Amino acid sequence: MNNLNRLFIIKSILLYFFSLSLAWSQPCPTSILPSSITICAGSSVTLVASGSSGSFTWSPASGLNTTIGSTVIASPSVTTNYVVIRNCGGSNIGSDTVLVTVLPSPNASLLDLSGQIPYFVNCAQGGGSNNYTLTVGDNSTGSGISNYYLDWGDGSPPYNSSTSPSSLSHTYTTLGFFNIEYVLTGTNGCSDTLNQTVFNGSNPAVGLGNPGNTNGCLPLTLTFPISGTNGNPPGTTYTVSVNDGSSPIVFNHPPPSSFSHTFSTSSCGVSSQGFNNSFQAQIVASNPCGTSSATIAPIYVSQPGQADFAINPNPGCVGQLVTFTNTSTSPISIVGPNYNCDSTDRQNWI
Repeated sequence: MNNLNRLFIIKSILLYFFSLSLAWSQPCPTSILPSSITICAGSSVTLVASGSSGSFTWSPASGLNTTIGSTVIASPSVTTNYVVIRNCGGSNIGSDTVLVTVLPSPNASLLDLSGQIPYFVNCAQGGGSNNYTLTVGDNSTGSGISNYYLDWGDGSPPYNSSTSPSSLSHTYTTLGFFNIEYVLTGTNGCSDTLNQTVFNGSNPAVGLGNPGNTNGCLPLTLTFPISGTNGNPPGTTYTVSVNDGSSPIVFNHPPPSSFSHTFSTSSCGVSSQGFNNSFQAQIVASNPCGTSSATIAPIYVSQPGQADFAINPNPGCVGQLVTFTNTSTSPISIVGPNYNCDSTDRQNWI
């Protein structure tokens, strides 16, 4: 090999390693959007690192929903400087930082100064007035609060002032649930909203009628009248349940005049209100002022037997012995006067 060939080979090798070094030292530009951001305490911001390739790692982990990927959601409780490192392969590393400044937010809180317990609940005594005078006071924390806004939730004019409501009264003249919205706004633009539920009502009443014929065979459908609910306040709920394994049904006020239920299993082995081998139907009326219930029991549900038989062989041939096997299911009868479960059946081949 002459000198010229040796020189060509050396040059090729040098060019090869030079190209590798270029491939491993390509820039990996990285930037974060937004480049800087100011949020209020309790808020979040989405941070997006540029670049369609490579892997991304974020730090510190505090306040981040994840530390990997080009996009993260930051919810820091204090001002935090986040760093993202982008690895484009080999020694190609890019990075950027973003400062998320957190401004303090007020913490809205109200006190019920009316002297009633439970708070924000008025339970009228039988036949009393529907009027409920609620007195509230500010119990918020935080400095630099510039505005106090309180909506009573009944369509009346709201309270809107730069002065906190130290002892503010309002009279509700209708029954039901109301939602107070209390909004505080700080001089830095940050705000906080409190939603406080108020209830004006009374202990609910409810009745459940016995439809009769509560001793039968499945499938047994019964319709139970619902009564005594006209005087209940809005916000009362009614939970209907039958202890046969079916799911409860919930009605909001006003409930329907009745509900129907189909029993598809035997009541044998179930005890209700001290009655063996029986089901019960129950309705419970409930609101913040109390609970009332009504129950119908006993409901006896028997299961009829099912006649059936198997043929072997089937089909058969003329002169061939054919066997008929009884595969019937026995009934489950619940009979008085003790209403015990009886599986006695009478089977006859015809």
